[in-house]
Amino acid sequence: MGDALIRIVDKHLRGCLPQEVPPSYREILGAHAVGRGKPRQIEAHLIMFDDLPAAVLLTKWKMGWSHRWFMSSAVYWENGRWHREPLPHPDLFNSTPSPRPQHGGGAA
Repeated sequence: MGDALIRIVDKHLRGCLPQEVPPSYREILGAHAVGRGKPRQIEAHLIMFDDLPAAVLLTKWKMGWSHRWFMSSAVYWENGRWHREPLPHPDLFNSTPSPRPQHGGGAA
């Protein structure tokens, strides 16, 4: 069933792009149904254009599939190739937050 699910993922993701734009992933490593019964959701693991890993979750609706990406940062197509948004600088996460402004309040 994994191969059939991979084909569903590949067909859906390619179908979201203009015909002249290749997919942002190089390979779909595997896919599996999430939950019980019909594969109402499919989770797939991929290798992206820049060799970084990603996952995508497809959800089945009456009108077709939708998807949600899980990856380190956003990607976009520009000037004939895929690009990745730069990751925030690590110092943003290691800095001490600035103190909150003090507000006077109440009766004096």
